[in-house]
Amino acid sequence: MNRNIIKPRLRLLFQSTCLVATALSPAARAGDFLFDNNGTATYPSDASVPANWNPNSLPNGPLDNAVFSNVAGGMNTNPAALTNFEINNMPSATLNQLRFTSAPANATAFNLNGAGTLTLNQIVVSGSVPNPPSVGGTAANNGQWQINPGLSLTAAVDPLYNPTGRLQVVTTAGGALQLQGQITTGAGGFLKEGSGAVRFGTTGATFDNAIGGDI
Repeated sequence: MNRNIIKPRLRLLFQSTCLVATALSPAARAGDFLFDNNGTATYPSDASVPANWNPNSLPNGPLDNAVFSNVAGGMNTNPAALTNFEINNMPSATLNQLRFTSAPANATAFNLNGAGTLTLNQIVVSGSVPNPPSVGGTAANNGQWQINPGLSLTAAVDPLYNPTGRLQVVTTAGGALQLQGQITTGAGGFLKEGSGAVRFGTTGATFDNAIGGDI
């Protein structure tokens, strides 16, 4: 066989492989982005600062998960005065999942604030906001995880990961998840799973058989 024919084919295959690897390189950063997992931020804290995330980059990709877990650094120096645990300036992003797993021991509510749109497939709540009696709660009373009005939620149709554009919420912890901003979904609508409550609207709304916000 003529080796001069084989070599160009090998070079072409090698070049094609390199192109594929380059095209897929953003996927290497996909996964969990933990907010302040090292306890270095001060509160109220800023979600638009890459250094407040671990790894030190803002989550923004269809496979990325923004995780709020063990957010304990820089607690208010007067715990008795801390009622709402504020995370501000959450930037607009495309995510796979928004996940809430644990809040500080002296928090009565956890607020995620921003002025943009989170395009995502799923919200998972697997931990509680303690709301301890010493800070204004009652015994065995869990506080709320709140996504405040400035942040809109959109479930985009993705042929691979979310073909119907459904927003799925899974809550397995005590306390409610309160969605206060506008929610937009595709044909799949909104699906709630798990034992925890989900509320729509702002704090002043009546939640019994009513929706206080825009859908």
